[in-house]
Amino acid sequence: MAITINQAPAIVDFCFNKPAFKITSNASPVKLVARIYVEVVRWSTTYEQVPDIYLDPDSNDSAVFYIGNILREYFDIIKTDLWNLADPEQDLYALKYYYVKFYEWDGDSLNNLNQPDGCWMLYGKLDYQAWPGHSFFTSLASKLNYLNNIGTRVRCWVNSKHFIYFLNHVGTEDIDLVAQIFYTDKTNETQVIKSLIEVPRYDVIVFPAGYGQLNIGSFTPAKTVYRYDLSVYISGGAQVGKTVSFYIENKPWFGKQFLFRNNYGVFESMLCEGKEEAEINATLETSKKRLAYDYSATDFEYVQRVKSKTQEFKANTGGLIRSEAEHLHEMLNDKFFKIGESSIIPCNILSKSIKVYNEEDDLHSIEFSYQYAFEL
Repeated sequence: MAITINQAPAIVDFCFNKPAFKITSNASPVKLVARIYVEVVRWSTTYEQVPDIYLDPDSNDSAVFYIGNILREYFDIIKTDLWNLADPEQDLYALKYYYVKFYEWDGDSLNNLNQPDGCWMLYGKLDYQAWPGHSFFTSLASKLNYLNNIGTRVRCWVNSKHFIYFLNHVGTEDIDLVAQIFYTDKTNETQVIKSLIEVPRYDVIVFPAGYGQLNIGSFTPAKTVYRYDLSVYISGGAQVGKTVSFYIENKPWFGKQFLFRNNYGVFESMLCEGKEEAEINATLETSKKRLAYDYSATDFEYVQRVKSKTQEFKANTGGLIRSEAEHLHEMLNDKFFKIGESSIIPCNILSKSIKVYNEEDDLHSIEFSYQYAFEL
């Protein structure tokens, strides 16, 4: 008597797609049972056991078990200590390790354990056409992609916050963030900006990538930087993360910046160079008060109380080229923050839809509404 694993999720998969196990028994059990263990915080070595899932076998003694929906709830905690990030750090929450034990249940006891190798899950979703049979993780070695969708050209200000999320797809290695800095006098220089020692495979590393965060201007202060390129390398070895070019622009006085959780479950930076408008909304409650015979002329007969008060905003990205605008639909995901003066501010997107681009236009601006995720 044994359980066979007919189908399993990819080694790194996406919980908003349809990652699933298909298992088959040769013992005609009453039920097939899945017992799941999740490492909620990377390297904690503490696993949370999910309540057992009892599966009804079909006529072939097989059952399909969708694990993505179950694991979604373990991604509510995210790394948000980013405002002052100046050195690369592990993101302990972006990628979850889990393993499953499968049993046969004969109506009395659990038998015939089969425990496949553990896997990893991202809080995200691949495109519909891309997910079936995907090789996302193994393709990182050739595509050199990050968990960001920012592309290879990024507009930045000298004080804007940017991040590169590197999923280590190689073995345990020393990793460098390398910058090639371009000056207005047509010279350039290459510097190893940040280094990490012995980064394990499957670790997610957050590299600060902003001009000010990396202090790019300090290497040759007498010159003016107009662009810098960032890449990730094995120390003294091969390139393992693609080159992203950051072009420095002047920040308008009304410029604002936001972070949103993308389809890979990590933060993207978004600059907004359109003007913003704000509105305060209050929910009021009015009640009538019985006045005494000797009431004052300044007493209230109708008393009003504020039940809640929120601040709502309408914002605009300003002009974007299509490649910049296309992935911003991901701001409609579940985590959205505004970059404040000294911290990031949690917000809720109010827009139910956004117009991403119009092929009639050369530049595209995206309008959206949001509010702070707390009462005033």
